[in-house]
Amino acid sequence: MESSMLPSSTIDKVAAKLESDMRQRNLRPGDKYLTAAEASKQFSVSSMTMHRAMRSLAERDLLVRQRSRGTYVGPKFRSSNDVRHELDVIHVVMAMDYHVVTPNFSSDELVDELAKYLPDAVIEFHHTQKRGELRYVERVVKRIGDNRREGFILIRCSRAVQSCVSESGLPVVVFGQAYPDLQISCLKRDQESTGRLMAQYALEQGARHIVLLTHSSWRLGDNIMVDAISETLGAAGIRLESMKIRCVVAEREVIEQVVRESLEDNSPDAFLCRTDFYAHIVREVIASHQVTPNHPVANQADQRNKSGVGGPCVVSGGHTYRGVQQPFASVISSMKLTEEVEKLSELLSEASMVTLPEPRTIVIPVDFRIPE
Repeated sequence: MESSMLPSSTIDKVAAKLESDMRQRNLRPGDKYLTAAEASKQFSVSSMTMHRAMRSLAERDLLVRQRSRGTYVGPKFRSSNDVRHELDVIHVVMAMDYHVVTPNFSSDELVDELAKYLPDAVIEFHHTQKRGELRYVERVVKRIGDNRREGFILIRCSRAVQSCVSESGLPVVVFGQAYPDLQISCLKRDQESTGRLMAQYALEQGARHIVLLTHSSWRLGDNIMVDAISETLGAAGIRLESMKIRCVVAEREVIEQVVRESLEDNSPDAFLCRTDFYAHIVREVIASHQVTPNHPVANQADQRNKSGVGGPCVVSGGHTYRGVQQPFASVISSMKLTEEVEKLSELLSEASMVTLPEPRTIVIPVDFRIPE
């Protein structure tokens, strides 16, 4: 029997599948949709899960459910061909370190996907370095002035940059975590579930001494992920001092040295890596590292690490897209890039309206994948 306390991530995933299904059917507001019973059968989930997922969509006016009449597409649903905007130019501002710490897609791929949903807009890409980032964005904003036909998508930008664009009154959406004191719509991955899933997997592998390897430039989402890891380990009786946090610049030589030192000094039995970039390097170092006979994981290497590399297990929280195979356990996005960009376009279009709606946050559910 299914528990009445279903995790919200489960409901979110089913709701996202329903939205995707409505778009694939090219439905419009007012069109008839599946009943809960029909949808439960089609998506192979329980009726209770489906009712809760449909209720969450109804609360956002994406569905209308009428007793005895059925389910209809709600007034706020927008199909992929239904994005309306008044934007001539879209400025995509991406921190220079993005492709190193989160190399899930290229700038070209993002531009190509944006062009599908916002075909009439010119897309300008701005790669910014941490030093001088704010000054550069301030110049762009000043040049635009009060022309609301130009908007922004901010990726891994600092709070100062988010604040600058928000205060300008120009249309803006954050791809990632928007700072809570700023009124900006954002599309973000579920960092709380990310941290929990990583920690749970390590615990299932018997890990008791853990190294968390993350990048040196923390953002708000990193705090949420680390809190979830700490809480999950704490609930399992793992003391705080049993987890070592290493913030490392995204340079191979530096990461390799930190991993080697951790293996020699701390004898960890799990590495939780913020991104796939770190996880690949950790795995390579472990493979070349001579595990001493008294190492606590020397006799459990194969059971702990499904990738076939001896030593500690390796887990990534890098949100790789489904279909991209990795040699280590990892948290993946439940959406494809094209689905994420569709959501970004929708939020940016809302922000460009003359009568501004309330800022909206869309959370991308995550899944967990273990390599075969």
